[in-house]
Amino acid sequence: MERRDDFSRHMEAHGIMTSRVHERNDKHSCVSQYKTTLPKLDELVDEMVCIPNGWWLSDDDRQYVLDCIKKGW
Repeated sequence: MERRDDFSRHMEAHGIMTSRVHERNDKHSCVSQYKTTLPKLDELVDEMVCIPNGWWLSDDDRQYVLDCIKKGW
């Protein structure tokens, strides 16, 4: 998780927003009765971070995001 936070700070310093969009579905009350032990999924959720992507990014925007990631954090 600490590396995820370092990554997010690095990207923010370069004007790129990141977020933790996804969580386990069984955290929602409508499916909580199906909760089960999934340690690898918990590890993934703790490390996962979302970067900007989609039709609204130009080729230059995508390249900038990639270049910032390649710089390391």
